[in-house]
Amino acid sequence: MKKITILYFVLILSAISISCFKDKQTLINTTWRVESMQVHADSVLTYPPIWKGWWGHNRPITLSFPKQNKYILQLEANGCGGNVSIIGNKISFKSGGGMTAMCCDSPFAESCASLLINNINRYTISDTKLVLTGAHGEIINLVEQ
Repeated sequence: MKKITILYFVLILSAISISCFKDKQTLINTTWRVESMQVHADSVLTYPPIWKGWWGHNRPITLSFPKQNKYILQLEANGCGGNVSIIGNKISFKSGGGMTAMCCDSPFAESCASLLINNINRYTISDTKLVLTGAHGEIINLVEQ
């Protein structure tokens, strides 16, 4: 009876420890496509599918986590990256020194980059959706690629 009780205790502790680290683990080696964005509590901006940059086609905005503590944000024409800190459901993006300087990202893409680095501080994952939120109602909705 003692062995069964100890076994159950170990299994419960294992389940708790796995669930505590699950969110951080699921971001590593993933890529997410920006689906919509809310720049403040009273507005919603949806990704404009008709935006065509100088290259003549619609390129989605993606956020990748290629390895632990790193992120890459690919806009329609430009990209940037840097360090990301994840503790529990808190997330913080730090710029890695700048963005490439090609022309022609949409205003939506530029707002998305600014929100990510300056305002986003929490995240949740549900199935294939990643939701990044800020303290003042900012939201970036993403779907897994």
